[in-house]
Amino acid sequence: MIYGQNLIAKYQVTKTVSSGNSEGVKYFDLPLSGLLYRKGSQYIYWEEPQYLNKYPKGIIDYDLGSEKISLILNTDSIQSVFYTNFDNHIQRVAAINSSVATYENEFDDDFALDWVYKQETKTIDGLKCQLAVSSNQWSVWFCADIPCRSGIFNIRGLPGLVVEADWLAAKAHYKLISYDTQSQVADDIFNLKILETNVIKGDKLRSNKLPRGKTKEQKRLELINQNH
Repeated sequence: MIYGQNLIAKYQVTKTVSSGNSEGVKYFDLPLSGLLYRKGSQYIYWEEPQYLNKYPKGIIDYDLGSEKISLILNTDSIQSVFYTNFDNHIQRVAAINSSVATYENEFDDDFALDWVYKQETKTIDGLKCQLAVSSNQWSVWFCADIPCRSGIFNIRGLPGLVVEADWLAAKAHYKLISYDTQSQVADDIFNLKILETNVIKGDKLRSNKLPRGKTKEQKRLELINQNH
C-alpha cells in the first residue's frame, strides 16, 4: 500500500473521433497526454493535445467519396480540466475550452459513479489491478495499492488509482505511463485561470447510496408509501 499526500500521474490518452457525410464515415485516433495531480484533499486533471504535431493547424482535411471535408480540432494547449476539493466538497469542470464556461457543483462526500466490481484481476506494469465498470460507460482497471479518491475526468468512488480505462461513450482509452508519490506538488497547479472563466453553478451532486441497513426493496416500499 502506497500512501502519500502528493501524487503526479501521467497518462497516454487516445480519443477516436468520427466525421463523414451521406457517403460514409471516417475515424481518426487522436493522441493526448493526461496529467493528474493530487495534494492533500485537492485533485486536478487535464489533457494536452499531442495530435497538433501531426495537424499543426488543428484541421484534418480528407476526401470522402466525391467530397472534400475539413474536420476542425480543438487547438487549446490545455483541455478537459477537472478539479475536485474534498475539504469544501466543490468540483469545477472546464471540459471544452476556456472560451466557453466553467461549471461548478457541490457534492456529497460519498458521491460516486455506480461502480460494479468484477472478479477479474491482472498485473499491469507491475501493478496489481482489479476491473470495475459503471453503467456501460466506463471500464476501468484500478490499483487499490495506490489510494486515490478522484481521477481522470473526476471519476470517483474507486478505492485506487486508475491504471487503464476505456470511456466507452467517448471512444477514449487511457493508459497510465508513470506515477510519482514522492515529489512535491505546487499549489499553483490548482489555480489554473481556465477554472475561473464564466463560472456557472449547478445543482448539488447527491450520493445515490442507500441508507445503511436498508435493502433496495425496503427503499422501494418507502418511496411507494411517500407517493401515496
